[in-house]
Amino acid sequence: MPSGKQSSTTGGSKGKQPSLPRQDQTKPPLQPSNGATATSSQSSSSTMIVRGPARLGYRSMPYPKVAPPAQSLSAPPRQFQGTLEYTVDIFNALPDANVVITVALTHTAYKCNSGSLKLFLPGLVDIYKADRCSVSPEGLPVFVVKLKDRVVYPLLLLAHGLSVPPSCVDDRDHLFEIIKLGLRRGSSELELKLEELSDTFVSHLDDPASLDISAGFVDSTRWKLGKQLVGRATLRLKQEDMKSLAASSRFFCTQGPLGQFRTLAIDDLAALMYINGGLHIPFLTCLDFVWFRCSHGRRKTIFVGLSAVKVDCAEWFYNYCSALIDALSKRPTHQTLTEHTVELKHILPASRHCDQCQGALAKDILRFSRLFAAHVKERVQSLPVKWI
Repeated sequence: MPSGKQSSTTGGSKGKQPSLPRQDQTKPPLQPSNGATATSSQSSSSTMIVRGPARLGYRSMPYPKVAPPAQSLSAPPRQFQGTLEYTVDIFNALPDANVVITVALTHTAYKCNSGSLKLFLPGLVDIYKADRCSVSPEGLPVFVVKLKDRVVYPLLLLAHGLSVPPSCVDDRDHLFEIIKLGLRRGSSELELKLEELSDTFVSHLDDPASLDISAGFVDSTRWKLGKQLVGRATLRLKQEDMKSLAASSRFFCTQGPLGQFRTLAIDDLAALMYINGGLHIPFLTCLDFVWFRCSHGRRKTIFVGLSAVKVDCAEWFYNYCSALIDALSKRPTHQTLTEHTVELKHILPASRHCDQCQGALAKDILRFSRLFAAHVKERVQSLPVKWI
């Protein structure tokens, strides 16, 4: 071995070399010099501080972060600790139910299909977090909603394609709650399903005061069908009721959405029933009515059919139609025709002197009134309510 090299192992017969003591065991820790400021070891509970001369560039080194132990993937899910009351048989019988919706206030539980909730009620619960939920005794994820049970139940029925019984809706305010929550938490597909509640909604539009309240409700929502229903109900108002509402409500005044819609309907029907200065009946496609064969009195010319074919009819029928059109200008709804049929019979006495009219007049008038009413109803429903 070269003479200039030392070994930490034992040598030959010369004997052992005395081992040098380790400096860090015999000397105190080096103190910072050259004016450097020592860093306190208590400055951080998560950082290890290495002390030494500042000129050597010592710096603090963080402790390595230790990840928490991973949970076992085979750990059983947590059991739901609350009360689940399955009181609605129609939901208990759903064959494809895979989640449970429970109302916190009443503990009523509904077995639902997650696909239906995603499509129609995505804002009710976050179905994508089902794996984080506790499970029911049947092993289904349980979602708790803090809403009124009487509002949640009808919406769950609609979301699953089930009918809402009339007994589920207590009054007008309850109906408004259901519609408002459905529009807020539901999708556009659910908004279409709200049409099932339209008959119940229309039933609360009978009197002017209720109509004004309903107009304020639909004005605060995005429910397009509701605005159309309120607009059509406005057409059923009598002239004096319309004037009264126009004086007190911004919806029914001349510049309001409902006032403009009523004017639009009146003008549209008037333009449809008159052509070239003469009476036009566009829905008549056949001439088998008695007033086309009547020989009593004078004759008048009218236009019939979409192509406006010119034909002659009894003068009393011409006057009868003119009276109906005048009534529509005051109340532009199909109900006006059926209600005024009996009232306007005083203009028909001349027809009683015709042998051909006496036997078939009542039947033909009724048939004509139904055709006229259906035509007006279809025409009015095609008009849009431009809500401002």
